[in-house]
Amino acid sequence: MSGSNYVRFAPAKINIHLQVIGKRTDQYHELFSLFAPINFGDTLRFQVHPNREIAELKVHYYWSRKMLAIKDGAQSRIKNYFSFQDEEYSEEIFSIGESECLLQKVWKQLVSTEFFSLYCRKLLHGALTIDVFKQVPPQSGMGGGSSDAASFILFLKELCPQLSAELLYQVARSTGADVPFFLFARSSTWGGIGDFLYHVQPAWEGLPVLILRPNLHSATGKAFAYLQRAEMSETDLVRSRQKVSALSSKWKDLEPMECKDMLFNDFTKYLYEELPGYKDLALRLSMLSDDKMIYSGVTGSGSAMFILFERDIDSKRLLAMKKELQKIAPFTILAQTLGNKGLSPSGKAADFGSAIPRFES
Repeated sequence: MSGSNYVRFAPAKINIHLQVIGKRTDQYHELFSLFAPINFGDTLRFQVHPNREIAELKVHYYWSRKMLAIKDGAQSRIKNYFSFQDEEYSEEIFSIGESECLLQKVWKQLVSTEFFSLYCRKLLHGALTIDVFKQVPPQSGMGGGSSDAASFILFLKELCPQLSAELLYQVARSTGADVPFFLFARSSTWGGIGDFLYHVQPAWEGLPVLILRPNLHSATGKAFAYLQRAEMSETDLVRSRQKVSALSSKWKDLEPMECKDMLFNDFTKYLYEELPGYKDLALRLSMLSDDKMIYSGVTGSGSAMFILFERDIDSKRLLAMKKELQKIAPFTILAQTLGNKGLSPSGKAADFGSAIPRFES
């Protein structure tokens, strides 16, 4: 292991459905969402540095040239690029402070545990460097930072099998509400603040999706405040979870096209009213209508938008629509919702199935 490099993929996601049900007594919001991971995301390179006495984590971010499309003035300013896995990257496009870095948040939680100190530091033989090759734009609602954190947790599980899935799930949950989903990395319905997995939704796997990230910026805190959800009692929570579990179970038995009229994102109204450019984009997307289109909307609280299609849509039609969308938003990608392999190439993601709570009606 000494001096070794390990490369792992961290997929992005889309929220096919996102409902903000109410505010909990701990002031977090109770959510219900249909998540789908996609075959587009970041790449993390882990480098173990042997013979270091202090357990230390260093994180370096490198940004894909594609992101120039969403950064004002970057095309003329950025001069230095390097290649990695057939993509061009730069260090200069965005900056992430240590306090914003979810990888550091994971590390600080783990190094404070007695178990990690006794066992895992010996396995790591010292310090660790993570190079994060970013393809997923920040503040896009695609879960890039959360997926990076989950990929890190899964990597530590591979290196240190003694780390329990239960401990790592708790670390994931306290790192961010979306992080537990990326440990599991299946098309599935989730609730709470990453507390509950309701049902895996295999019908939503393998679907083509066009994703565009306009040069519009949504503030998550303002988006939640705009919704003004009422505070929920414990009884309200239980009843709500029973209802969404029943709905989630129903979706499991339906084809995606049969669910299209049930899908929505509660943040859409906020985005349309506070950032008028979103409403204009939605109108443009509706003009690209196709009988194979399942749903078009915003992922998370923004800024990215997507169009989801049935599997049998004509590939030439998809490429033509991508070309049209790039005229509106230069950062436009064509991706596919992922199947059941999860994040880890060794299948370690499956280990977390028993650790993640499930809520059944």
